[in-house]
Amino acid sequence: CDEEQEEEVQQWAFDVLRPKLQALGGRDEEGVDVGFAFEPLVRATEEREIVATDLTLALIPWPLGFTYFLLLTGSVFLALAGMLQTMLAWPCALFLYRYVFAFGHVEELTLLASPLTAPFSLEAAMLLVDSWRASSLQPLAVVRSLHSRLTWVVRDAGYASAQSILIGVAGFASCALSTWLPVAHFGAFCALLLLVQL
Repeated sequence: CDEEQEEEVQQWAFDVLRPKLQALGGRDEEGVDVGFAFEPLVRATEEREIVATDLTLALIPWPLGFTYFLLLTGSVFLALAGMLQTMLAWPCALFLYRYVFAFGHVEELTLLASPLTAPFSLEAAMLLVDSWRASSLQPLAVVRSLHSRLTWVVRDAGYASAQSILIGVAGFASCALSTWLPVAHFGAFCALLLLVQL
């Protein structure tokens, strides 16, 4: 705390706490032992500050992903679709997490899940975009209709896209084995979020 807060605490201790302790000490021959347990308060404050800082840093993948997607595809629509897909997956995953799988405990760290899982989803989407571009060079049987072209794209890049996301699911699911509850819940939520994005 800063100097002003420190002076307020000292003033409170002299004005309020000290007279009460003297009154209590006068009744007991051994006096009064006073202990302060500030650790939970300090830890909670530090965790909130860390989460706020990390959340700010973790939001970086969205504008970077949007910009990269926009530059690579040249389409604002595809870039927005990619970003919205990762953003809207969070409330869907939260619904499944809370009401389908009945996890009652939601950590503050879950706020970091969406931007941290975004790179996996954006990579999978980019594989599909690259495959779409490559489909234009395929024989006439592939490009004759939208359905046949999309079928070819999914067959060509679908496995690689799914594998990209499933690797992230496996990584985050391993965090769910942690004995530290915030990390375990965060890992489980991120794995579920990636499955929703898939």
